Amino acid sequence: SSALVRRKQYSLFQGKVGYSIGKYLISQKIKTYFDYLEENKVDIGNSLEIFLKELENLSDENFGQKIMGYEGSATSEFYKKLRSLLPEKYRFSQREHQNAKEPFNILLNYCYGVLYRICETNLIKAGIDPYFGIIHTDNYNKKSFLFDFIEPFRIYAIEAVVDFIRKKYIRESHFSEGVLTKEGKEAILIYFKKRLNTSALYNEKQYKKSEIIRLEAFSIARTLKEEENEVYD
Repeated sequence: SSALVRRKQYSLFQGKVGYSIGKYLISQKIKTYFDYLEENKVDIGNSLEIFLKELENLSDENFGQKIMGYEGSATSEFYKKLRSLLPEKYRFSQREHQNAKEPFNILLNYCYGVLYRICETNLIKAGIDPYFGIIHTDNYNKKSFLFDFIEPFRIYAIEAVVDFIRKKYIRESHFSEGVLTKEGKEAILIYFKKRLNTSALYNEKQYKKSEIIRLEAFSIARTLKEEENEVYD
């Protein structure tokens, strides 16, 4: 089964099937981002409808570059609006990945590291190669599809960090010289795992968020296997 899934992944990801999966993953990411803002009473105007319509009309030509452009614009707008949900003391000036110095970014980067490991484990269990992607570039030793697949689930880490800060679980002792202390890592890890065990709606049913990640990985694998039947029957 794993061999079949990977064979179809390699043959289909750089065509219409892959582009459809890529659009789905990015559209879900954008939807979860702006739904989260709306749920927290942040005015998003018609941003969500605009971004989703642009994705829907996206052509196959230069697909990767175009979709990353739309995703980047949506993400940038999201983070600008997200700042308003944080206490002024912990509002980040910009989203930083490497060498982050602000508490929000440090906490979020750590949670993303945890989320990457969870997503990769589920992709491998589903028989999918985390290195062969659709949207992100296939560079040497880069888990391109892992970066694609994680997109709809980034909100799990974001909402955990925002709540961790807003509920005043954050402490000065969690940070030292721009990095998380052992105490800080333990505190945010416990809270993030707790949040992953809460439920969310998926395919009109409630599942634990950690379970939704697994279901999505196996759904993609199932899509690839069904393409095998369509091509060879």
